[in-house]
Amino acid sequence: MNSLDHTPRTRALEARLKAALQKHDPTRLAACMGYRGGQRDRALRRLDGLKRTEDLARWLMAPGFDFRYTQEDFFRALVRCLPELDEAEGEVVLAEIRAERERLERLYPAWVLADTGPVRKRGPIFAMAATGTARFIRLDRQRIEDDFCRELARVREIVRRHHAAHEGQIPLWGRIRKYDWHFGDGQVMCLSVKGEPLPRETPQESIAVATLSVK
Repeated sequence: MNSLDHTPRTRALEARLKAALQKHDPTRLAACMGYRGGQRDRALRRLDGLKRTEDLARWLMAPGFDFRYTQEDFFRALVRCLPELDEAEGEVVLAEIRAERERLERLYPAWVLADTGPVRKRGPIFAMAATGTARFIRLDRQRIEDDFCRELARVREIVRRHHAAHEGQIPLWGRIRKYDWHFGDGQVMCLSVKGEPLPRETPQESIAVATLSVK
């Protein structure tokens, strides 16, 4: 299931775009879009990636810049060169995708904290602040699943990999006791180091972070 709730307009345009890309010569499309000389190879790679993608919205939201176009501007230039597509409709689809992305970001500030227990000073504040970043796992909002069970399975696997990669502890912070998955408006799920769901210890757990102040 996709992370974005695609509208009928988005799905229809994506289908027409894929069909048009199959019909037109990519080299001529690249030239129409303004690519010259060595730039064309970059354009051809992006066109191939767009042709093979299974999700136009995710493709558009992925970081991309080839010293000529951002991802959205590449899409706009391509639409102008394809007679099968309408520029105004393309802009509407871009607006719908941005709106859905913003909605997801408001609903899912998805991240995971490796809980190492109460903070005790185990080293210089500079070092603790630096190593403390390893406690935070930022999740890719574009991959949030509509199906909660599928998303939980993904987070559980991320937790297991993180625990193995850090050999069960964060330098200066100590042993990882559990993981707190923040997945919604104030919603937290506690997971064991093996990714198993746990009961929460308190109604509202605090997050300990080493900070540096200059006076």
